[in-house]
Amino acid sequence: MLPALSYSQSKSEKYPKQTVIGADTVVILSLSQAVEMNESFLEMQSKIDSINSFADTLKSVVILKQYEVQNINYQFDKVNKQLDRRYVKEHRLEVGKDIVLCIGAVTGFIIASDLLNEK
Repeated sequence: MLPALSYSQSKSEKYPKQTVIGADTVVILSLSQAVEMNESFLEMQSKIDSINSFADTLKSVVILKQYEVQNINYQFDKVNKQLDRRYVKEHRLEVGKDIVLCIGAVTGFIIASDLLNEK
């Protein structure tokens, strides 16, 4: 069967010739087959390099976007703290206004009571 296989391969220029010597298989390539194989490997390597370059670009974009997200989170936290401080200040002012209003009302009531009691 092996001689038939070798014979059928030798008729085709696309496949290399194979010969069994002892326990080893020897493959014989024509120069055009070797050049074609080399070109195929170079083309595959070029595609792999292109894919790797694209992957590196995507990694760079992801890292940049992660940095942007961190920066936005920092800005959000900063503004949120500022708003919290502003709310506390406004709340203190409202409480202060309410206290002054109550003191004014009590004082007015006391003064009015004293004036009515004198008469």
